[in-house]
Amino acid sequence: MGDLVGDGRRYEMWGKEFFGPLANVLDEIPILPSLGNHEQDGSKYLFYMDLPDRGRWYSSEIGPVHMLALDFQFEKESDEQFAFAKKDLLSAKTPWKIVFLHYPVFNIGGHATGWGHSTYLPLFHQAKVDLVISGHSHIYERSMLIDGVYGARMTGGGFGGCTINFVDAEHAAEFQSRVSAEYETAIGLRPDIYICEASQGAELVETAAQNLTKVTR
Repeated sequence: MGDLVGDGRRYEMWGKEFFGPLANVLDEIPILPSLGNHEQDGSKYLFYMDLPDRGRWYSSEIGPVHMLALDFQFEKESDEQFAFAKKDLLSAKTPWKIVFLHYPVFNIGGHATGWGHSTYLPLFHQAKVDLVISGHSHIYERSMLIDGVYGARMTGGGFGGCTINFVDAEHAAEFQSRVSAEYETAIGLRPDIYICEASQGAELVETAAQNLTKVTR
């Protein structure tokens, strides 16, 4: 999902960070790459990778899976990539459709990107894409649509951590009930879920003690 090397413009990095580490598997395992921002202008990426179509975006089928690679730099509906993606996804007949690119479509942590929400996201729903995989933010996140939920992120908390979930107030009780039931079914334990209101961040709170006059005896 992009960022194959630290700086795609530098010749020596391709040997050190890509071809060297993968030397024992490159001739045995198929690699389906996509462009990341660290590939820079993509010139060496396109030179080294033997890819179908234009290389910046392409599709491939492996058994029952249709794979579509996208270039994150082309997000507009007027781009040539979008026309290719629309025709490709809507004509695919495989049981599974997977899209992969560098920028996440949903990302709460890391870079907080929301790539393609007005263009590609409706297309993915229309074409019934099963999975979208992305990189860029160096964390693990996965998501599914739940009414009233804007996003969630993992945070530390011991014993596997905990999640902070951003939920519309009118859906909070429903969310609490659903997550609690599904968690208990999967794990066997009932989670502690606390509903609170979001604030605008840290602020100075004046206490009664601060208003007292110091008296010296």
